[in-house]
Amino acid sequence: MIYGDNDSTALRTYAEKLERFDQAVRFVRGLPEFVPAPVNRLTIYQVKDLDAVQTLYGGGGVGGFYIARASGSIAFVPRDAGAQYRTDLTPDVIFFHEYAHHLMYQRLNAAYPPWLVEGFAEFFSTATVESDGSVAIGKPALHRAELLTGNYTPLPAQVMLAPRRGKMQPLQFAQMYGRGWLLLHYLTFNPRRHGQLDRYIAGIQSGTPAIEAARTAFGSLSKLDNELDSYMRSTHFDYVVVPAAKLHSTAIEVTPLRPGVAAMMPVIMQSKRGVDKKSAPRVAEQARRVAAGFGNDPEVQRALAEAEHDAHNEQAAILAADRSIALDPKLGDAMLTKARSMMRLAAGVGTASARPPAVIDWKPIRAQILMANRLDPDDPEPLMLYSSTFRKAGEPATPSANQGLIYAFETAPQDMGLRWRAAGALLAMGKDAEARVALVPIAYNPHGSDTRDKAFDVLDKLQRGDRPGAMALLAGNLSTPTKGDHKTKEKHDDGGDDD
Repeated sequence: MIYGDNDSTALRTYAEKLERFDQAVRFVRGLPEFVPAPVNRLTIYQVKDLDAVQTLYGGGGVGGFYIARASGSIAFVPRDAGAQYRTDLTPDVIFFHEYAHHLMYQRLNAAYPPWLVEGFAEFFSTATVESDGSVAIGKPALHRAELLTGNYTPLPAQVMLAPRRGKMQPLQFAQMYGRGWLLLHYLTFNPRRHGQLDRYIAGIQSGTPAIEAARTAFGSLSKLDNELDSYMRSTHFDYVVVPAAKLHSTAIEVTPLRPGVAAMMPVIMQSKRGVDKKSAPRVAEQARRVAAGFGNDPEVQRALAEAEHDAHNEQAAILAADRSIALDPKLGDAMLTKARSMMRLAAGVGTASARPPAVIDWKPIRAQILMANRLDPDDPEPLMLYSSTFRKAGEPATPSANQGLIYAFETAPQDMGLRWRAAGALLAMGKDAEARVALVPIAYNPHGSDTRDKAFDVLDKLQRGDRPGAMALLAGNLSTPTKGDHKTKEKHDDGGDDD
């Protein structure tokens, strides 16, 4: 799904470009085409320019960003990036970078180190859809030229391939994007290096320390550095062209938004991005103004319910959710918002009459969640929320709640917060090996340093046979959110977390 405020012809062209890119990447990687479940489909918000992206992000230095969530992954990209020179970020580079993240995380069944996560996105970000319908993949990442060829000390492989990003300086983390692209490109197109990347990933996945896996797969890291420095000075970089005959056209439907939804779109985007204590009341007020004129639009009322809940106006959120459900009984999102507000009201969150979990009647709350689950049994979000009610109640999760949580994780492996919770459930069920598989991608995630370091700590305890310690760490941090943000950096990055 792509939302944009430009004309239908431009949106159609944009969508066709994405479809061709998607097919070309799958062809190059040898992946079968498949129709993703609704939860694994990406929603793209194409906003006006970089300023609009950065306003939504909440800071500068960002060209676009991607958030992997069980409730539905989203990306924000600009229509105009202000590119003037060959080394500037273009809208296509940003767009393809973020979509490449989605393709990688859509089937996240292996440990991808930070350099590879970003190098993968950079490798595919330079794709071009040619006039004959073919797609070229693997062209040079000219937008990374400054940090690759400028007056900077190259990022050593010893540092880039280390397991923990915390060992990098902020400038080195910014360099990782370009150096990661360079290494992936080199491993892809140098015949003498074929197969080494697969061996490296397999080594990490099997539990081999990252540096040891790198040395086993790549050999001497100092020699690899020298080869990369030489490769960087190349005057020609190979790339592959996927012929148009290998791709096919896809039916694309462009539909104008209903007036109410169009008016509510700024609120919807901000809510999807996420709000804080400062912005939530402002967004809720904006939502009320819009919703006042569209009382019969279920999606407008759903968006109002979410905004009111984010601002801790629980009674107003429930009323808006009820209006939304009455207008469209299949709006599961509205049901879940209502359930969340019911939980806060029952617990007296934010009031002087806070109630302990043990005296809360959880039956109506769980019944509300199960209504959403019955609408779509494959939707991971109701399963996640249902499982969380047992944790909030201080009760052991039922076997069905644990099984539901694990199924949610299998359905939406891209959500790092869900992975964390699933790892706790797996460990509690005695499935240590499966818990480790769930945790490793969190430990190697480029973003979210707190949760990443905690995942390493849990893995260390499991390695030493300290199951109680591992379970205590998981249980003590089950509420830790991991938004899974990824952002296309423009030039320097301050090394801060995206969460």
